[in-house]
Amino acid sequence: MPPGSAQATNRIQHHIAAFLRFAPAPGQWRTALHTTVVMAAAILAITALAGLDVGPMALFGSLIALWNTGQPLRSRLRTFSVVACVLPGAMALGVLISPLPWLMAPVLAAVTLVAVTLYYAFVAGPGPGPLNTYFACALGTYLGGHTHKAWEIVLVTFCSCVLTGLLSLTDLVGRHHRAEQTAVAAARRAVDTYTALPARSHSRADESLIAARDHATSAVYRAWNVLCTARRGSAPSAEHRALESDLLHTESRLAHRLVADHFPGATARFLEAHGGPVGRPPLRRLLRHALDRHSRARLIAGRNALSAGVAVLIAQLAGVGHPYWAVLSSAIVLHSGADRNFTLKRALHRVLGTLLGVAVVAAIWSLGPTRPEQLAIQLIGVYGMNLLLGRQYTLAVVAVTAMAMMANTATSPEPAVGGLFADRVIETLVGCGVAVAVLWTTGRRGPRIAQVRQYHRTIDAIARLLTCVDRGEPTATEARHARRDVVFERERHGEMLTRALLDDSDLAAWLPVDQVLGHLTHDVLAVVWHDGAPAELSAGAARDAFMLSRRLREPRATDPADAARTVAALQQARRTLSPSTTRALGFESTVRRSPATTWPLHGDTVGLGRDDSRSVHSSVVVAELVTDAPAAALTERTRQQCSAESERRWARASGVSFAAWQRLARRCQRRARPAGTGRR
Repeated sequence: MPPGSAQATNRIQHHIAAFLRFAPAPGQWRTALHTTVVMAAAILAITALAGLDVGPMALFGSLIALWNTGQPLRSRLRTFSVVACVLPGAMALGVLISPLPWLMAPVLAAVTLVAVTLYYAFVAGPGPGPLNTYFACALGTYLGGHTHKAWEIVLVTFCSCVLTGLLSLTDLVGRHHRAEQTAVAAARRAVDTYTALPARSHSRADESLIAARDHATSAVYRAWNVLCTARRGSAPSAEHRALESDLLHTESRLAHRLVADHFPGATARFLEAHGGPVGRPPLRRLLRHALDRHSRARLIAGRNALSAGVAVLIAQLAGVGHPYWAVLSSAIVLHSGADRNFTLKRALHRVLGTLLGVAVVAAIWSLGPTRPEQLAIQLIGVYGMNLLLGRQYTLAVVAVTAMAMMANTATSPEPAVGGLFADRVIETLVGCGVAVAVLWTTGRRGPRIAQVRQYHRTIDAIARLLTCVDRGEPTATEARHARRDVVFERERHGEMLTRALLDDSDLAAWLPVDQVLGHLTHDVLAVVWHDGAPAELSAGAARDAFMLSRRLREPRATDPADAARTVAALQQARRTLSPSTTRALGFESTVRRSPATTWPLHGDTVGLGRDDSRSVHSSVVVAELVTDAPAAALTERTRQQCSAESERRWARASGVSFAAWQRLARRCQRRARPAGTGRR
């Protein structure tokens, strides 16, 4: 067999093995059993009250049990309250517009756009994703036009949400602080792992040390989020105060190790009395980020809205009986925002699982099950879904198909049951096909632009924290907010790049930037605990270097040259922060530049020609601060070419104060002065 054919065969075998893989999940059966018991209790209770005609439709509302598992009580109550209002409300909206079929596609697209955007803006914990929100609207459009019990089902859904939400809290009985204890223990383990690793010099720093450092910082940040969420608006209990004390001690150990790694020879101070970060960023900021033109939230929302509208329109034109199934299939494929290869496999899983599930349901239906037996099969499907969803998606879809179709047969006339099978298959094919087409034809450039914008947001957060350190207030409330923002924005930068790389291999050029940005982030976090800050550190100078480097040409995340310039800027900012940083972790990847090279500025965009003396002076200043150009490049003659007024105009164009601009220019001038000369 030729080598090319052998490689192709191996790739095909690998994809087939991955498609059929049964992922291990130790202990999953316990979680699945608890969730199934909660959902089954709600379905059985409502069925006993509402009857076998509409009672099985409580299944939809019982899916609230999948939301915010493992979160503190306060967070879960807030989430359950919102979902219990949104799901029945969306279903009621669908019932209201059902007499107007021409409204279904645009309304459904609008509901999808809003729901997905808000979900990815605010929801941080685990959950089934935003698909249930707009699927509820699609389901309502069908119920309003095909059954006289539509409003009864809306009421059943609301009652099911409330009852399931209350029953889901039973896992907190006797362990009110289980989520907080789990988060603090995870942070302690992560910091133990990091501090147990031997310190390495800059030439031998390996990925295991860097990964342990990043994981420890993220774990401590997440633990503070959980604690802040649990105690917000209420006085902390004795157990909660003990957990805070434990986490503060863990954070102090992390601080000592960070200072030792990033500022060799320095000592760390113990900041137990000043507290940790202050939870997640404000909701307004999260919403503003989500509404950014090229944000991940808007990309996923736009894809889902387009797919949902097109799928329901095709289903209507084709005359199939259950258009909401097409919406469900497209939503399941797209709502997670995964990469194209994973999403394509998910669509194939969905189609294959639906075909097998319909065959299973048809075989069961041929035996003539009674209504109680159908309800029992539905509950078995619930357990199969909870058990298999994270292990083997094809088998999970088989269970989901049986579960959903048994609920649908309860509200369908006997002669129409046979048509359910064909509708399920056809609309699954329509929904998955539309989703895959939308995925492969949209969002090519967006992630690249979003990556650079997230980089700028991270740099802005770092600059705010350095400002607090420069003022001598590293433990003030403003500094604690800035620390939170630094960790949050840095994590987002890494997560965005990891996801985008799966679809766009050209973004690999930005990986060095992400690596150095991680080192810089921990430099700045270590500054807060540095015992000599701000006396021994140049936090203000590093901040000014950041702000000036932002005025350089907008980098392209796929251009290696732009990435190299950005890396050089970050590394020089680290040197500006402290000379000892050159011996610290992460300087093995320093990018060197030619001494004669300076970076182009936005001269054209601010109305300044490249031959203008201000442009000459400013480019030399920036080159001195953010590249490895020699200090001799800034001569006294160049300095004298610029009048004070022209410097003011250039400082305004660069977005920095005139005082900051003069301070930077004087620093560069002092570097350019030959050794042994005095002040002129």
